[in-house]
Amino acid sequence: MLFHRCLGMFIHGFLAFLTISLISTAAPVTVLTTGGNADGAPCVFPFMYGNNQHYSCTRDGQNDGKLWCATTSDYKDGKWGFCPEVLTTGGNADGAPCVFPFMYGNIQQYSCTRDGQKDGKLWCATTSDYKDGKWGFCPKVQTTGGNADGAPCVFPFINGNIQHYSCTRDGQNDGKLWCATTSDYKDGKWGFCPEVLTTGGNADGAPCVFPFVNGNIHHYSCTRDGHNDSKLWCATTSNYKDGKWGFCPEVQTTGGNADGAPCVFPFMYGNIQQYSCTRDGQKDGKLWCATTSDYKDGKWGFCPEVQTTGGNADGAPCVFPFMNRNIHHYSCTRDGQNDGKLWCATTSDYKDGKWGFCPEVLTTGGNADGAPCVFPFMYGNIQRYSCTRDGQKDGKLWCATTSDYKDGKWGFCPEEKLCGKPEEIANGRVLEGKPEYKHNEKASYECSAEYRLSEDGNTTCLLGRWENVPKCIYTSCEPPADIPHGEIREQKKNKYSSGDRVFYDCDPGYTTGLDNIDYITCEDARWTESACRMNCDAPPTVTYAEITERLNESYRSGSSVQYKCAHFYKLEGRERITCINGVWDKTPVCRVPCTVKEVALRQNNIHHTSEENKYKKIYKVHAEYTTFQCAPEYEILDSKLLTVQCLDGVINLPTCLKKGEFSL
Repeated sequence: MLFHRCLGMFIHGFLAFLTISLISTAAPVTVLTTGGNADGAPCVFPFMYGNNQHYSCTRDGQNDGKLWCATTSDYKDGKWGFCPEVLTTGGNADGAPCVFPFMYGNIQQYSCTRDGQKDGKLWCATTSDYKDGKWGFCPKVQTTGGNADGAPCVFPFINGNIQHYSCTRDGQNDGKLWCATTSDYKDGKWGFCPEVLTTGGNADGAPCVFPFVNGNIHHYSCTRDGHNDSKLWCATTSNYKDGKWGFCPEVQTTGGNADGAPCVFPFMYGNIQQYSCTRDGQKDGKLWCATTSDYKDGKWGFCPEVQTTGGNADGAPCVFPFMNRNIHHYSCTRDGQNDGKLWCATTSDYKDGKWGFCPEVLTTGGNADGAPCVFPFMYGNIQRYSCTRDGQKDGKLWCATTSDYKDGKWGFCPEEKLCGKPEEIANGRVLEGKPEYKHNEKASYECSAEYRLSEDGNTTCLLGRWENVPKCIYTSCEPPADIPHGEIREQKKNKYSSGDRVFYDCDPGYTTGLDNIDYITCEDARWTESACRMNCDAPPTVTYAEITERLNESYRSGSSVQYKCAHFYKLEGRERITCINGVWDKTPVCRVPCTVKEVALRQNNIHHTSEENKYKKIYKVHAEYTTFQCAPEYEILDSKLLTVQCLDGVINLPTCLKKGEFSL
């Protein structure tokens, strides 16, 4: 009997030792700094500043509100640096950066998370504890290549015990930027990051690194700061201290509302960082870009397109850059073509095999021996998608015959063709039409009543053909359909103009939710969505917990309640749950604490480590560890057995035996 007891205690002690060993040998995570005076040294957590211990980066003492840390355990020596930042979009934090680690659902989150997000989007808190409810979406950087099937980067991610807050070249022999698609690269999931290649400067065409620090400011896209010529530029390392930089390519826009301003890459749209022109959000499928780093201001324009012929993409335009065999192509290429013809992919990754031939404009004169133009080509820090007169004193059209005019290879283009009368459009007409139009001249349209223009109302003559011809879109609506779980208040009309509203009431047991919008609106011949959502009954009861606010018999969809566990009971799950269309979120659980009484201590010949409270009754919360000591004249086979854990109200106390009673 004694042997079995000793054997059991030995096995239990060995497992406890193994667990403690595994935990204690885990390498600390390194957070590298930028700026400051510590030359990029890593943060030291916790560090002492202003009589407070800081377990994460802090804004304390910073007038500009930027996150920083000390690089030694005590800030007395004054060594510090800025912490890398992940700026948020959306949410309610006005673009404030994430704070790592942050507390959510009783778990410390060391990177952006999807926890609690039904749409699966990555988010973070912008303070160290989510109790204040301040949060935002994390930027979404889509990957190509690798083994993650285009999954987005997760920032920060850990690789080699270093936290990376942006794409990195570490461990890449070819120097390409990559990221992990989970918070820890232990699972080996990764992909290449999209790149913005530079021209000019002193970085030999190296790609931008975002974010980069210049003058204690984090830049998440190309910038004009510090450049008298107002040209867009970026650093090619994470800190501009080394002075490595280059100009960013400028893609001139047409149409839109930005007056021909160039694209800014990357730009944020729909919580995704866009590194090239995109079709997202465009019903007509045309390529566009924002002309500022964040589309919040709504400034945008159409991107020039290179239409393909042949191939298998049905004449779809090229998408630049596109990935082929782990190489980013920023213009049409001959790679992999035995006949030497120029081609491009029509999606951002050639994995899907969609491609077409690029139009070939043969040159004359110049110094390229009649070679064809390569579109787009870089000249004067601007990407040219067609022949240009820039830099030509005689005003003749010319092009480069390689993707970058650095090598000086060029030729004259065939002279432009004039455009005839603009195309007729249904339910609209041309304003002030002329018989002929020159290259880059525009013609304007207007629509009949109950129609509106799909674009800015202009079409442009480009090399003899009209581009971006608008359409007239019908804006009136037919009578609305019946409202699910609701009823329209008024008698329906035969036709509704754009902007008209129709009000409705929800059936008993249904409401419009917290938004309280009880109408639908006619917009471009369609009705906006109605929403009669089912109410929830009273929230579920949680054992050992109370709801902190007044209880109601019924709750609107979108409303929430908060639970609070009794003293010493530990809450697992979300303390606040929400009613969503008649169903409450998963309710939390209050884990039972453990009670250790004096009689149990004496029966097991143990006591607390505190001399003055040796045999005092104690309470331990769920999952908490406590360590005991053997009473005088008593001993235990393995001292590790004296440390035990409370698990949902059960704590297995160790037993000490009289000295000399152990036998193996």
